[in-house]
Amino acid sequence: MTGKWNESILEVKINDFISPGTAYEVNTNDYSVKLIRKSEIPDKTFKSEDFVQEQVFYTSKDGTKVPMFIVRKKSTLPSLDTKPSKPIPTLLYGYGGFGVSQQPDFGASNLIMTKNLNAIYVVANIRGGGEYGE
Repeated sequence: MTGKWNESILEVKINDFISPGTAYEVNTNDYSVKLIRKSEIPDKTFKSEDFVQEQVFYTSKDGTKVPMFIVRKKSTLPSLDTKPSKPIPTLLYGYGGFGVSQQPDFGASNLIMTKNLNAIYVVANIRGGGEYGE
């Protein structure tokens, strides 16, 4: 989100793991919203509805709930409760330190991997990153 404290116009960008983002202009005087730009993926074979991104929580050794994002094609693993018939290539990324948060962010290389290799991309929000404060 960008904008000056004394102006009524803000620019808000929304993106996630499977969408490169959409930017809006928000006027706080009349609460109007205007589409500025919508980024598109040039690959015509890519369909975002073929993918799923979920946030889950796992329990660490000391009992703390730690958030993790999982991105995959629905055809690779229909649900997280489904037991895979064979091993699935997985790239696990984790960083937790110095207050640097790992928020959902579009990465073309991660999407290419999940699409073409039937892989899973995982981002673990290891403690220390600041996703839930200090």
